[in-house]
Amino acid sequence: MNWNIELSAQLDWYWSNGFRPRLAGLTDQEYLWEPVEGCWSVRPIGNGKYMADYQWPEPSPPPVTTIAWRMSHLAGPILAWRNCNHFGGPSFDIQTFDWPGRCSPPWSCWTMATPDGRQALRRWTTGRLHGRRALLNDRTPSIRWQR
Repeated sequence: MNWNIELSAQLDWYWSNGFRPRLAGLTDQEYLWEPVEGCWSVRPIGNGKYMADYQWPEPSPPPVTTIAWRMSHLAGPILAWRNCNHFGGPSFDIQTFDWPGRCSPPWSCWTMATPDGRQALRRWTTGRLHGRRALLNDRTPSIRWQR
């Protein structure tokens, strides 16, 4: 199996057919909409920067989250951290991550899902990807969500 082709094709398909079309036309108001009191979202912290709400350990039950929080969570602790840890991408730090506080466009922070990120992934050889396969399944971030 050619892991590079398989992984790239999977990312391409989900980006082009699932994720991107469903968010087309999303407004900032919808992106930040809080359907109930106490939602976790992405909030301004000054100087044009934003930070995602969090608490460690996560409360039980966990709070309802906004689209902004979910997209930012996927972009940062999921994709950016894994890009750093598994593929040698830029370092990831929860405090300095550029949390997308607006919907248009949040795509630049989706490192492994964007066309540029997928192009970088395609440059990896099958052997290099195969050697990383265990890491992709066995490693989890040791991020502590503390402010």
